[in-house]
Amino acid sequence: MMSPMMAMMSANAVGRLHIVQGMMNQHQYIRVLEQKLIPDLTKHFPDGGGIFQHDSAPCHTAMSVTAFMKQKKIPVHSWPGNSTDINPIENVWTIVKRRIADQQSDTD
Repeated sequence: MMSPMMAMMSANAVGRLHIVQGMMNQHQYIRVLEQKLIPDLTKHFPDGGGIFQHDSAPCHTAMSVTAFMKQKKIPVHSWPGNSTDINPIENVWTIVKRRIADQQSDTD
């Protein structure tokens, strides 16, 4: 089983890929936001013009995460449920997972 991965992307830039250790839950997600993704967002949008988008995974929609985003004044794009096919990062994840699986099968 692959470790969870997180990243940011925009029309202007692609952020770093962050491999997450352990199970992703609301507390882990807040740590990743605080330590990795928000610094990436701030770096690529120093004027604060970025809008954060995540899907409707339970760790993303937890009340603690919503409160954290409001506290940090990070605008979040509303996203309809069950719409991963129109989320551009999902296409990137498919490519990344396929390449990792190919590399792992080459070493077996």
